[in-house]
Amino acid sequence: MSADNFFDDLDHDQLDNAAESEIGTDPQHPDTDRDSYSDSYEVQMGFSPTDSASAPEGKTIPRQKSNGRLVSTPNDPDGDGLASSFETASNLNPQNADTDGDGIDDGIELLNELDPLSPQDVIAQDSDADGLFDKLEESLGTNPLKEDTDSDMLSDPYEILLGLDPLNPDTSADGVLDGWIKVQGSTTLFKFE
Repeated sequence: MSADNFFDDLDHDQLDNAAESEIGTDPQHPDTDRDSYSDSYEVQMGFSPTDSASAPEGKTIPRQKSNGRLVSTPNDPDGDGLASSFETASNLNPQNADTDGDGIDDGIELLNELDPLSPQDVIAQDSDADGLFDKLEESLGTNPLKEDTDSDMLSDPYEILLGLDPLNPDTSADGVLDGWIKVQGSTTLFKFE
């Protein structure tokens, strides 16, 4: 998206701000009715993007828990964004999201180029407290003042760890925001496998 078009679609949901105004959706959130489906997908499929009762069939569940950790899966039982096989091969504990006990999940330590086996890591500035240091956010193009740059209900570091785009609320273009999982047929691509 060019810089000229960036402000025409503030929430990156493929509906420009004029269309959002006409439809009555929130131009700053890709899922106005918070039902896990993007506004543009609901419009394309003939559903109301302002009514959560009007949504495509198929159950979705949140990908991230209220405590900030990912929902546990068979490949990631501790919810740190790292596949168990990778953790085992790296001498990390696949049953403990914070192997070294320093308060930072193992996956986030790796993103920040810290040692998940050392509790003595030097912590840099993280203005939005999402786990990504500001300097890294600047290099990635994410917003260092916003935990979830694309407002898809999944924080930036976990999008990166799961192989998703923190600048696109629907990386797979399936109509379901990245912060949600389709119960049937979902696959997760880990950055570290």
